[in-house]
Amino acid sequence: PAGQCARCDQHRRHRRDWQCVTQGFESQIVLNPSLQPERAWQGGLGLVWQAEHVDVALDAWRLGIEDQVGILRAQTVVDNQIVCAAAGRTCDRLTEGEVLRTAQGTIISIVQPRVNIARQDASGIDLDIGARLATSLGDWRWRLRASHLVDLEQRRATGSAAENQLRFFGFPDLRASSTLGWSSGAHALNISTRFTDGYRSCALPIDATGAPDAACQIFIRSHVEWDGQWQWQAPWNAEVAIGVRNWRNRPVPVSRTGEFAYGLYDPIGRVWYVSYAQRF
Repeated sequence: PAGQCARCDQHRRHRRDWQCVTQGFESQIVLNPSLQPERAWQGGLGLVWQAEHVDVALDAWRLGIEDQVGILRAQTVVDNQIVCAAAGRTCDRLTEGEVLRTAQGTIISIVQPRVNIARQDASGIDLDIGARLATSLGDWRWRLRASHLVDLEQRRATGSAAENQLRFFGFPDLRASSTLGWSSGAHALNISTRFTDGYRSCALPIDATGAPDAACQIFIRSHVEWDGQWQWQAPWNAEVAIGVRNWRNRPVPVSRTGEFAYGLYDPIGRVWYVSYAQRF
């Protein structure tokens, strides 16, 4: 039956022979002629301290966006179809989306319209620390950048209740990156790491029927990737670089339905590269 894989984890406790098959489908993002322009306001307060070998920047900010243009998530469109069917009506294709299925109920494609989200409010703290040290073995540099979301709320429609999105699917409360660099003469080496904290495997604490979403009891793990790069300044005014991204080949974390948060991760995996730049 349609949707059996979405509930597979629940049924395994009762049926050991339950089998799920991962299957892809088309996603159609359609334009909405009734979209309204976004309006936003923002404010921030920052502090910067610099010394000979160390610099620190701390920023606190708050952002509000009204009529934010977004795309309905595939799961939201599927949930909308359930609600519309229960109410005995056809969903509005441009505001609620559309699910196309085979006669057996298998999803062929999902129409995801662009919609206006009534309002989104967010606040956070950004930290940037740098250190430098010159030694007989070369020059060393270290940089740490971290961003912490303090709160993130969204109102999908005017007058609706605020939905807390912090630490729900696609919205971790902490992201950070750190780079350690060394240079001596014409050679330089950089090693960096990128960290994304974990979050719940659901977008909202309740499902389309208003019941608690069981996926919220599952946490998507935190994710760490390591990069490396060696650079050489050639004597003929050129630069050669050899590097690797995600050298441990860590797969991106996914939800129990196989989704991953676009924009947070690069799903390609380990990538080796060589670059050459010539200056004239």
